[in-house]
Amino acid sequence: MARLLLAALVTFLAPLVAAQAQDIMAPEDMSCTTGPRAVQWGRVKSRFRKLFEGPHGPFKSVEVEALVNAVKESISDVDAVRGLSGDADAVNECGVGKLFIQLLSLVGIEEPSAIAQYFQEHQGIASPVLTTLLDIPWVTVAQSGWPFFGVLAQINYQKARLLGPMLNVAAVDGLATEAVQAYFDVMTGAQHSGDMVAMATASQMYLRQPPEGSPYAGLTAMATQTAVSMDIQERLKGIQTLQDAFRQALTTPQELDIALTIRWPLWGFLHVSVDVFADAL
Repeated sequence: MARLLLAALVTFLAPLVAAQAQDIMAPEDMSCTTGPRAVQWGRVKSRFRKLFEGPHGPFKSVEVEALVNAVKESISDVDAVRGLSGDADAVNECGVGKLFIQLLSLVGIEEPSAIAQYFQEHQGIASPVLTTLLDIPWVTVAQSGWPFFGVLAQINYQKARLLGPMLNVAAVDGLATEAVQAYFDVMTGAQHSGDMVAMATASQMYLRQPPEGSPYAGLTAMATQTAVSMDIQERLKGIQTLQDAFRQALTTPQELDIALTIRWPLWGFLHVSVDVFADAL
């Protein structure tokens, strides 16, 4: 029942988000703090952020019930002040927030065919996601307070769970050599146990002589090293390098769908790397 409700919300919100895609490409108020419904959108943002708190943060799937409640209560908050109506001010307000509700709702999709090529089939959603990922500085995204990479990590876990049994997952993950396979085994094993030290150590060793193979292995290693860096300047440099690498590796909705199907803990480490710059809410 919970996932059915989330799936219904996907259908409900898609037209609203698609209609605002153009506005999201150049957000003037990405934090959604200046509009007439700023209080309501602030509650939505805080509610989403709390999903990724706790010992495992963004490295585990959030319980379905928590996702359902977050989406349901967020829609209720905003809809109560006509924030999802066709009113002129509502249409132009907080497109980023509406996008986030839509993205989190995707985790409720249980039909593999509906989520396999979701971004390829929904250009109005893919466009603002790719723009946020490639064109807007990630520190700016973090400072808006919206947990962009945390939400993408949840979509990743759902797509990997549903589609994994149908795919050649080794090929999707790029496990073309023994060295990449060995690194992958360490990272996924340590992810399940929450051993950040093991993941950081393995990533450092991998980057000393990165073998040919999966671009996701290199991106994951870079994201891991950035996430554990305590030096602010080094972290900022790492984030910039990562975003530059993404601009080379991921530019189309098709590539986005693939990148959100991998089993590497890439998206969780991106959240940890970037979200430290989020403004206090």
